[in-house]
Amino acid sequence: MRWTYWNARSSATPTMRWRPRWPPGPTRSASSIIFQLLRIRTAYEAPNWRGRRRISRAESAIERFKIALDLAPNDCLAFNSMVGVGCAHFESGRYLEAADWQQRALALHPSATWIHRTMCPAYVLVGAKAEARRSVAALRQDYPELTISEVQQGFPPLPQSYCDRVFNALHSVGLPL
Repeated sequence: MRWTYWNARSSATPTMRWRPRWPPGPTRSASSIIFQLLRIRTAYEAPNWRGRRRISRAESAIERFKIALDLAPNDCLAFNSMVGVGCAHFESGRYLEAADWQQRALALHPSATWIHRTMCPAYVLVGAKAEARRSVAALRQDYPELTISEVQQGFPPLPQSYCDRVFNALHSVGLPL
């Protein structure tokens, strides 16, 4: 994108107008154009509103992660978007969907055992204690000395209610403080 000075009536009084470079130049890829169009579209949308109803941040995150998965379904890091969808479902209180999306992510990237730190609480909160115990056992297999305080230190900045649910659920399945 670039800014150019022009006025349709007179060249003596320049005005600043935004004109995108279109059609794309030979050095621009299709993915960069799609990224630019998505950025422009989302910049002018009213955030968190669809039609006449207000949507939550979690719903908005789910929508955007799914767009990312649709744009690059075979990306080697697509599992991160799946974890994001799972975390957004967790935030909304849809724990079964959260566990399902995180299980999908773990199936794509089995070495990412850190996913268990949010998948296990989802199982606990849905009432699937056996799956929660298996999940925390898999987490403890790779991190045998893991404690809740270490999980807290490595946790991203999330709402306190989200963090409390995760930490309480991990403690309920035997992760030490």
